[in-house]
Amino acid sequence: MNVKTRFCISIYIVLLVLFMSYISGCNLNASKNQTERVFNGAPGIWFPPPQGHFNGFITNYINLGIYLDLVEQPLEIYNWGEDKWIPMLATSWELDTVKNQYIIHLRKGVTWHDGSEFTSADVVDTFTIYYMMNLTLWSKRYVDKVWAPDKYTVIFHIKNASSICERFIFRTSIKPRSVYGKIADQIRGWMEDDMYLSDYNNLVKEMEKYYTGIQDARKAGQPLPKLYIRNRNEVNYLLAKRPDQFGYLNGIGQMYDESAKMIAANQPFTDAYVNSKLNQINKYKDGMKAALKKMRDTVKPTRDLLNSTKPESRIGTGPFTVNMKDVNEAQITLRPFKNYWDKGKIQFDKVVLYNGETPTITPMLLAHEVDYATHGFPVATQWQLKKDGFRIMHPPTYGGLGLGFNFRPESYPLNKVEVRQAIAYLINRQEVAYVTFADSAKPSEYMVGFVDRMVPKWIHPEVIAKLNKYPHDPKKAEDMFKQQGFKKGSDGFWIDDHGKRMKFSLLCVLEYADLASAAENVTLQLRKFGIDVDMRAVTAAQWPQELDHGNYDLAMRIWGGGNPHPFFQFQNNILVYNYPMKSGPGSGFPMYQTVEPYGKVDLEELVQSCSEGFDKDRQMRDIDILSLACNQQLPIIPIYERFGNNPVLEGNRISKLPEQSPYYLNGLYLDNFLVLMILDGTLRPPASISGSKQ
Repeated sequence: MNVKTRFCISIYIVLLVLFMSYISGCNLNASKNQTERVFNGAPGIWFPPPQGHFNGFITNYINLGIYLDLVEQPLEIYNWGEDKWIPMLATSWELDTVKNQYIIHLRKGVTWHDGSEFTSADVVDTFTIYYMMNLTLWSKRYVDKVWAPDKYTVIFHIKNASSICERFIFRTSIKPRSVYGKIADQIRGWMEDDMYLSDYNNLVKEMEKYYTGIQDARKAGQPLPKLYIRNRNEVNYLLAKRPDQFGYLNGIGQMYDESAKMIAANQPFTDAYVNSKLNQINKYKDGMKAALKKMRDTVKPTRDLLNSTKPESRIGTGPFTVNMKDVNEAQITLRPFKNYWDKGKIQFDKVVLYNGETPTITPMLLAHEVDYATHGFPVATQWQLKKDGFRIMHPPTYGGLGLGFNFRPESYPLNKVEVRQAIAYLINRQEVAYVTFADSAKPSEYMVGFVDRMVPKWIHPEVIAKLNKYPHDPKKAEDMFKQQGFKKGSDGFWIDDHGKRMKFSLLCVLEYADLASAAENVTLQLRKFGIDVDMRAVTAAQWPQELDHGNYDLAMRIWGGGNPHPFFQFQNNILVYNYPMKSGPGSGFPMYQTVEPYGKVDLEELVQSCSEGFDKDRQMRDIDILSLACNQQLPIIPIYERFGNNPVLEGNRISKLPEQSPYYLNGLYLDNFLVLMILDGTLRPPASISGSKQ
């Protein structure tokens, strides 16, 4: 036996011993766990201390992911399957459309982890601090005031009525006044002044955008932008709020009225007229600079105080507590709170959360150390976990992966709708879905920018009948290319009607295996058809910047979003990573589009208006147009809807889950079904575990 052979045998023996030791350790751990009522989860990654902390208002807080609801609870959690809210810290609520108020009634007898009583002051303080953090509820002025008429009632005054308000109010985790009260008190000292200046500043920007839009439209030969009545209403609102500070506001109001009269009389907007208004607006902006600087100086001490607040525990009202002594780089331990308001339903004595992305959590699953994980596991890993006894759950994410286009001239002819439609016919969406996630991805059918399950709820039947489903048809794609004057070169690649070879880059993310797999398959399909495409992978940190600045031809884009109103999905698909919402040019997808049978429409205005008010049928009329616009114009080709491929280990530390539950239609990351089952007692240890409640 030579030296090399003996060395290999020695290595084999060492590895075998290590493996047997590991298995023995796992068995010991499993035996130990039989005496504990413990649940082991994996929320993703977090920053351990000293970088990580427990202040959930600021960056780098220790992320509990979906398990935050076990520690720090919201007012309510949404039940997607039954389309209703589940009361948590609130017991009931009503909407007063006469007074424009959400009136929230709070649960009595709730105790914070630090022993203080939960009251309306905690809710008011939480949303007051979120004003400084520019929460959408405030930044879009869905509400402009929150107060507590008594100890267990909170009222939100609605400024811009919208049915999405309730999502922002009910799903926000409430934080304790005992920790953040001083900060909220400081904010209240300057909040009204700041809100007034902010609203005025936004109004000036809107009017500047309007007149600049006139210049751009005249140059491009497009319809003039709309003069939105809400801008005039905003002037009136601010004048009524502070009549002694009308100054520039009066001038803005006069601009609006003058322009409205010119539109009514069909008078042309000359360059001289538009420039005079922009010069006037610039004077208003100059006059505001000093006031805004003074306000920033006022806000800074409050923001500094919030940034320096780093509590040793994340104090909540949930059934489990967490503090720094139970946090390290590898895991977080959540311990039971004996004074939890609904403690009779909680079946576990401890929750352990393991830190790590997919490569870290996968071996822990295979060793049966984790009961449930929400990571994006490759198809091969899913198959292995199923062989090892895991049940693979497929909760919806209400979003997915698509192919985005750049509309700049350099990416021609991707800015031609016929080319995008041809590519939609060309791509085999079923194939991309399967190679990426197998059973955890479903090809999009209706191609409207939000998931198929929501379509019957939000689009009228006669409009659904008009939607193009773009079935896989490479021959139709080829015919459409030829109709545009394209032809194939001698090398098999298409040449466009400008005589240019169709060569593009496809942007994807280096770290995300699913995006990379999908991008590779799309690239192969396009190249096989004769479109010369090269993948360009960037880091996850760089990816949003590349999208923001439009540094791509084609890009793998996330579409949809885990909220129950299409507004969120349309905003994500049409406005995010596009010039209306970014500092850069983004995709450059124009906001004015021709939509059959409606003609020329303003998509930005429709996105904003599709959630306004509380009349669902009126909203659906806007959603009909937006859905047809996305279906016809294809700013993004929705390739597949992403479902979770979440392994659950039943029978070890947790009992078998129900076969059916309305919770299984809940969004994976925002109203997770398993967390709800912990809270309502559905999830429990097996009967074999000592002390389990059956």
